[in-house]
Amino acid sequence: MIAYRREIDGLRALAVVPVILFHAGFEGLRGGFVGVDVFFVISGYLITSIILSEKEAGTFRLAEFWERRARRILPTLFLVIAACLPVAFLLLDQFELHGFSKSVLGASLFYSNFHFWKDGGYFETAAELKPLLHTWSLAVEEQYYIFFPLLILLTWRFGKRGMVTLLALIALASFSLCLWASTNAPDAAFFLLPMRIWELAIGAFIAFYCFRNEAPHVRGLAGELLSLAGLLLILVAFFTYSSAIPFPSFYALAPTLGAALLILFASPNNRVGRFLASGLMVGIGLVSYSAYLWHQPVFAFLRHIYEALSLGMMLLGIGFVFVLSFLSWRFVERPFRNRTRMPRGRFFKTVAGLGVSILLLGGLGTQLFSAKAKTGAEAALAQALVSRAAVYASNMDERLFAQNRILLETRRPDTLVIGSSRIMQVGEHVLGGKLLNLAVSGASLEDEITLTGLAFEKFRPKTLLIGADPWLFNGNAGQKRWRSLVGDYNAVLTALKEGREVPGAGASPEGRRVAFYDFYRQVNRSYQTFPEHDLPETRAKIRADGSRVYGLAYVNRTPEQVLRGIGSTLDYSMKSYVFDAERSADFERLLNHYKSQTEVVIVLSPYHPAVYGQMEKERPVFLEIEAAYMDMGKRLGVRVLGSYNPAVVGCEAADFYDGMHPRDACMAKVLRPLARP
Repeated sequence: MIAYRREIDGLRALAVVPVILFHAGFEGLRGGFVGVDVFFVISGYLITSIILSEKEAGTFRLAEFWERRARRILPTLFLVIAACLPVAFLLLDQFELHGFSKSVLGASLFYSNFHFWKDGGYFETAAELKPLLHTWSLAVEEQYYIFFPLLILLTWRFGKRGMVTLLALIALASFSLCLWASTNAPDAAFFLLPMRIWELAIGAFIAFYCFRNEAPHVRGLAGELLSLAGLLLILVAFFTYSSAIPFPSFYALAPTLGAALLILFASPNNRVGRFLASGLMVGIGLVSYSAYLWHQPVFAFLRHIYEALSLGMMLLGIGFVFVLSFLSWRFVERPFRNRTRMPRGRFFKTVAGLGVSILLLGGLGTQLFSAKAKTGAEAALAQALVSRAAVYASNMDERLFAQNRILLETRRPDTLVIGSSRIMQVGEHVLGGKLLNLAVSGASLEDEITLTGLAFEKFRPKTLLIGADPWLFNGNAGQKRWRSLVGDYNAVLTALKEGREVPGAGASPEGRRVAFYDFYRQVNRSYQTFPEHDLPETRAKIRADGSRVYGLAYVNRTPEQVLRGIGSTLDYSMKSYVFDAERSADFERLLNHYKSQTEVVIVLSPYHPAVYGQMEKERPVFLEIEAAYMDMGKRLGVRVLGSYNPAVVGCEAADFYDGMHPRDACMAKVLRPLARP
């Protein structure tokens, strides 16, 4: 077995404390998230050292290796997840509970990096409100622990040189892929193992270097300088990095190489080694795994109670994290890793029982709190907006929410807005007058036909704004979310084709009242808590007029962050384009039906200047679609405002949240001809 080094526990402390401070909200440590990269290097070093040592001694057994990993990882992980379940039930709204339940499954089965990759990203809107977000790194490590021992077993006969050569090729491929993905697929680069292997491999290279060779405890000035250089590389990343940089990319070299230098050269012979081996650092390092697991749920739940955390609340939260960490280390981590106190049979029975229980509860949550459960959550949110200035928005079924808004709304708007998220910013603050925005994310032609039909018959507005996105007539768009309103869609479309009166909104779609959901809403804090204003906060909001107030993380994205995420913008529902003449005809029927009853306006929301430049060079079909909308407006006598070209309406790069979503100021320029006092 490899010799215990106090400096490694101290390095764990150096990694975990900045991560905790970062998630607590300390502005001075905006790069604290790179502590995870330090952990990756440590894990790569320790795991490889253990495997090589045991293989050399002839004692390595794959089953025992995985058992040790299970003893180290599972008990505390399951404890934290189990503790989160009742708190989530009390604090999270139904839509958040659905996502949380899916993350419970992901964390328990170690695929949460895939879950959060698809769910929006580490630095995206309200990521800090997700209690299990941090488990993505555990998933990366566990996936590596499955792959790497098998690689060693298969290549052992090639000797140290052969294994290192193969690992170097894998690491080089991983680093190259990471550099490409950091620009072209940033969320994948952050969350997925193929783009992170090179970081773990750095630790593995150190282990191979030290294998059959004592660690190079360099004495004197050289040791001092090399260990100090490692410490400075990590500290520079902590204090100068932020979510604005592409990460991991080559920026991850600083913390990972810094960690490598500390593992190699920090020793009792130099000041940095003695600092890392000090009692405080080692003590924090010993509980670092528990601290890492507890910190994100603690701060996520605190933010569900307090929108902004004061310095005192941050410090109190940190103190609570370390109290929980010590208790779980003392009474869970240590006993479960002790084979005498916790024999193999009892260990697997205990962990399996707890794991199966958590999986069942997580699976049950995905069903009970799904939008498909039809429990009236969308109706409850719509009802709240009747008497409030705003509500917190969640990942609900927006179609059912819009349907309930139509049914329950008591105001009489003079302007209706129908379209996708590209027109969600249009509200009374942009246009004036009395307005109701019923836009839904990724609106298809079916959505626009249905919601226009349902809403117009009730409100009879003076103006009808219809978003004209490029995918409306695409036969290959692949959109299916409109099926939540399939019955209403069929009824409205049939009426349009037959030239008769369009039916309005029918009965509420909320479904049967269930005692369980009544109890949940009585004890759940989110159903008694509403925004005090309609300005941006951590969570996104919906105003009473239906316009969106995005969360601060999204609103405050830097120009560099916006540019990094626009690579695939033009592929949204347009990866392949096949013009569907019948869909175009249905849109014309919609316009013709209402143009005699109100002022109908086709709205072309602009794209980010960089995206439009790409559009001009590579995707001329977008320009042809815009021209077709312009021609349709002329033929039918329907007004067309805006353009996919931001320069036409005077919108600049700063007027966009991302590649396809204009800010309020940009949409105000588009709709200036309609603005009311």
